[in-house]
Amino acid sequence: MSEKEDEEILETVKSSVDFSIVTDNILGIADFVIEKYEFKNDCTLTEEQRKEATAKIKEALWVQVETLKLGRKSILQEMFDSAENALTSVMND
Repeated sequence: MSEKEDEEILETVKSSVDFSIVTDNILGIADFVIEKYEFKNDCTLTEEQRKEATAKIKEALWVQVETLKLGRKSILQEMFDSAENALTSVMND
């Protein structure tokens, strides 16, 4: 398999992630963490504080999403390498 074909497969897998779902989950986490903070501290954030907190939380979580995407790409590459090694082993026997 050529490097170009590998990249095309990786691109297909990448595009299969529904980032609207990821965004919904991130917003859900942000809401939960803010509500938990308010409950634990018996307070209510102002609308401005809530917007700022949500923005910072989203930013922090998207950094993790990007890290996961890089990790997934690495794992997929390892899988392709393993598959090619297995095939080569069969062909050499």
